[in-house]
Amino acid sequence: MTVEVATYPGQGCGASSAAIPEVLSQIAVEYGNYRARVGGDSTPADRRKKCQLGLRIHARGFSYAISRVTYRGYAELEPGATGTVTGLHQLQGASPRSVTRAFTGPYSGAWTVDDPVPTDQLVYSPCGEERFLGLRSELSADAGTSNPSKTSVMGMDPEAPPTSTTYYFTWKKCGR
Repeated sequence: MTVEVATYPGQGCGASSAAIPEVLSQIAVEYGNYRARVGGDSTPADRRKKCQLGLRIHARGFSYAISRVTYRGYAELEPGATGTVTGLHQLQGASPRSVTRAFTGPYSGAWTVDDPVPTDQLVYSPCGEERFLGLRSELSADAGTSNPSKTSVMGMDPEAPPTSTTYYFTWKKCGR
């Protein structure tokens, strides 16, 4: 089995890395400067950041599906501000699966969003075919009714570890 990171567009992916273990049961994506900000000296472009990864997984004789995704980050939200994380994964040719979670200020600290995929909703790669696997996350910050001179942040970068996205895989042997 081999995994190739084919693409990584997005404002949060510049220094991202995918830790790919020898036995592919999970992939952990760690980010560089990945944070959305609003208020203070932030610009409109700071309000929304995203990271997209495209993987090619070569798994001769096996089919795989993503069985769970866990997003970990931090937020520093002023009263009245909102921070949102949205995650999506999609096997080429299949419908995407997404999750969205909003946090409302005042909020200060770590957050975790866990998205287990029910067994009857697992989407397996077709046996004998290579498919592109798209992984996307997006962070946004909204000032809401907060004091516009105060900064609110929604982040997934090394500034406040542990921050990462972990994709868990389940496998089945082809021909069964």
